[in-house]
Amino acid sequence: EELPPAEYLGSGYYARWLLAAENGAVDRGIVTAEALQRWRELFTHDPDARVPRADPPERRALADRFLGPSPQLAPASAPAFAVGDRVRVRRVRPEAHHRSPRYLRGVAGTVETVAGDDHLPGARRDRAVSAAVYTVAFTSTDIWGATDEPPFELMIDLWEPYLEGAS
Repeated sequence: EELPPAEYLGSGYYARWLLAAENGAVDRGIVTAEALQRWRELFTHDPDARVPRADPPERRALADRFLGPSPQLAPASAPAFAVGDRVRVRRVRPEAHHRSPRYLRGVAGTVETVAGDDHLPGARRDRAVSAAVYTVAFTSTDIWGATDEPPFELMIDLWEPYLEGAS
């Protein structure tokens, strides 16, 4: 979520994950930005170069914690919606990064779970901006219309600001 828009849009799916992991490793002190740049240059000139390795115990513990399982979300403090509620994905064009798929905008679905509170994508990490996250069920026909394929259901996790009540 914190990649500059041009870099995000100009990168493929896996490149985005790699860039996010690299940025997270730098933010957490696992590696320096300068070391990453040196490695990029090394592998650009010699794709078969030996991967640099360092195992200081404190960095190893930090990497294990960073790459380990994600913690459970805190319970939602004041969710606006409950399991079974009908919701519609808002038709918005936010300036900042978000995780509301464009193909869902305006589509109604049903709240399956209230997952808990989580950091709102696009909000700065140094600000405590969180919102309830919901798993919402959508039918394929509501999203794309009738097709030759049998209808199926999609479960999408969405933050509360992306949703509004639907009847």
